[in-house]
Amino acid sequence: MNIAVAVTPKGDMHEIRLPDPDDDRAIMRREIGCQRVDLVAVSLHLDMWVASDMRGRAGNVLATALACSHGGRSPYFGTVILCGRDGEDNPADFTAEQARALFARL
Repeated sequence: MNIAVAVTPKGDMHEIRLPDPDDDRAIMRREIGCQRVDLVAVSLHLDMWVASDMRGRAGNVLATALACSHGGRSPYFGTVILCGRDGEDNPADFTAEQARALFARL
């Protein structure tokens, strides 16, 4: 079981459990509230999953700042999921404590 962190446009964070790689994307879609998710490789060790269609979603300042701090140029919208990176496009553990420490450095 992996731990990931959902970050809302309001800046709220909470951990989610990703129990099985076969179900991870379904859990992410439900948490984000979308039909499809896209992977954004933020860094060598951090992935961010976002809604494929961001139209009509509130801006996510934390997600955008995080991506920009690693060279990204796109704004992000809606709830995002942050996970560690296992090198094979599968989520790895990333806790709310790690997320708070990361955002504190921005």
